[in-house]
Amino acid sequence: MLPVIGIVPMFDDKRENYRIRPEYMDAVSCAGGIPVMLHPSEDEAVLNQLIESCDGFIFSGGQDIEPAFYGEEKLDFCEECMAERDSYEIKFLKLVLDCNKPVLGICRGIQVFNVLLGGSLYQDVPSQLGAAVKHRAGVVGETAMHRVAVCENTPLSRLTGDSVINVNSFHHQAIKMPAPGLKIMAKAEDGVIEAVYLPEKSFAMAVQWHPERMYKSDKDALALFEALVEAAKE
Repeated sequence: MLPVIGIVPMFDDKRENYRIRPEYMDAVSCAGGIPVMLHPSEDEAVLNQLIESCDGFIFSGGQDIEPAFYGEEKLDFCEECMAERDSYEIKFLKLVLDCNKPVLGICRGIQVFNVLLGGSLYQDVPSQLGAAVKHRAGVVGETAMHRVAVCENTPLSRLTGDSVINVNSFHHQAIKMPAPGLKIMAKAEDGVIEAVYLPEKSFAMAVQWHPERMYKSDKDALALFEALVEAAKE
């Protein structure tokens, strides 16, 4: 049987709906999994049943995380937040990790990893760190925007086989203080942390870029989804 990959959706407050960009679904399908959109809930019994029903998970991109969740006041350059989504995802990711189910975080997903485990975020990279690297394109797409240096002897280095990879980028927040237990897998040239993992888990990693938009043309992007699906088979 093909493994089922549950994808956490974006909350669209303006349209009053949940949604997932089709590229997330398509990338999972291309990697050999069955993608399903998950229903957000604060009910732990519901969340546990979702965990039992799926073989792996993706935490997708979206809004800024409310700074109160990592102990800071919201600054002027922090953008739209949705505390309801933050609360749900932080709770759900903890349960997923506790069950040691395979999980991949993408863009906002890497930030949820870090906040859950006790780290903090830059609320706006250009304002707080500088603009040496352009991390936010006008539109996120298949075109790589900058390079990241891959750390040796990490899951990402084993997946890609490269010390440097090219990534797309569409974010203005990023990990500031890494959470205890999170190991860094890649950094941009300006020092922004671009990928992390939890070594004590079977498969728990997250990236700051959008591999779902590059998987058709980039082997490194597809490799992330293939690794998640393979881990979910086990």
